[in-house]
Amino acid sequence: MAGSYKGFRKVSDAELMAVVNAPEGHSESLVDAAREEIERRGGMEKVEGQMRKLADKRITDDPSRFLEFKETKERNIRRGIRWGMWSAYASAGFAALLAIVLFVSAAPALPSPQAVARLLFYGALFLGLGFGIFRNSRICAVLAFMVMLLIIPVLPIPLILPALVALYGLIRGILGTFAYHKHLADGK
Repeated sequence: MAGSYKGFRKVSDAELMAVVNAPEGHSESLVDAAREEIERRGGMEKVEGQMRKLADKRITDDPSRFLEFKETKERNIRRGIRWGMWSAYASAGFAALLAIVLFVSAAPALPSPQAVARLLFYGALFLGLGFGIFRNSRICAVLAFMVMLLIIPVLPIPLILPALVALYGLIRGILGTFAYHKHLADGK
């Protein structure tokens, strides 16, 4: 009977055990051939012992491998939050620097005080939102993203590329803060 199932030599012990332990859905000749193959490999006890030893080895082989995924996940969450935080801080610094340059410049067409005040307001706003993102606030991350979306259309063309980079960082910040809160909810 086993002659018709020569492929059993390539089948794992676990698959053989599955056929023997759950014979429903398998032909009697297949179950008998699986039993013969198990006997050929040293008997049911030996195969079960090897499977148990293999399962124990997989579990105790490297206990840190179970923590590795968790640490990687937490590291990615922190990295996303830092992206959002530094993007907001860079936007704040850039707005403040632009306001100072516009205020101090001796250009023929001096900017209006309202434009400088608006830039300083955006700088302070992004500074506060960046701190909120640092504190893992989803609301601050979404607000910073929305403010940046509102600012981009009115920016001069040379400033659009840095704003898009900051927008990318703010998106990462949104994903990081939401993942952080989901991770907290799953941990409890």
